[in-house]
Amino acid sequence: MKGKKSILLIVLLFICALTTASIGNAQITSSSVAYEIDLPVDTPEGTVICSYQDEYRPCSTSYDSGIVGVVTRNPSAAFINQAVTDEERVLIATGGQTVIRVSNSSGPISVGDLITSSTDPGIATLAVQNGSVIGRALESYDSSEAGTILADIYIHYTLAFTDDRNNLLEILRQGISAPVITPLAVLRYMFAGLVLIAAFVMSFMYFGRISRSSIEAIGRNPLGTRFIQLNLILNLLLMFLFVAAGLGLSYLILIL
Repeated sequence: MKGKKSILLIVLLFICALTTASIGNAQITSSSVAYEIDLPVDTPEGTVICSYQDEYRPCSTSYDSGIVGVVTRNPSAAFINQAVTDEERVLIATGGQTVIRVSNSSGPISVGDLITSSTDPGIATLAVQNGSVIGRALESYDSSEAGTILADIYIHYTLAFTDDRNNLLEILRQGISAPVITPLAVLRYMFAGLVLIAAFVMSFMYFGRISRSSIEAIGRNPLGTRFIQLNLILNLLLMFLFVAAGLGLSYLILIL
């Protein structure tokens, strides 16, 4: 009985050793969840990928609104097609921490800085203005040559570089600049514009009608002039509130 237990213990230790060696050989370079994407198998790890109409390829525009993720080789988890071999498979991470290719073409990158796509295909760089960003750098980088750092991937549109007064104009400018690449985004900008125009038109129509009726009321009842003027002022305030609500709604449509 003791001999059987010893053999079983040796077998278990051998299995543990094999498992440890396997984990060491397949080192995880990303703590994100990835999925397969149709790209050339020689695409370097850390390449920033964008969606252009019906194809995926390395991003080649600064603050590209079509950013979809970063090529990763060994994520912590992945959704894969079992029929595809590892040599033919390209995985892309859309969130979490992973290695990303960067350069300092927009300035040195520090820990915590926002990073975005650049005109160098597949290379990320420091974000210095509003636009689509990939996430935040977890390591510093200061070289004009392309290299890799660890980054926290969180693809979103940032409004961190201008004050509230300029943010709406910046978003509209971004919308006008991408009518072909991101049609859904353009529809969002168009809808926000329609809401804003409708708010202005309805407000001025309402104020015009109230003004006309108030003038007629003063002509019929001069003794009630003060009350009518107060009512006119209140309606004017309501008009401004309605316009402000339209501006706020348009702003939310653009940033959400």
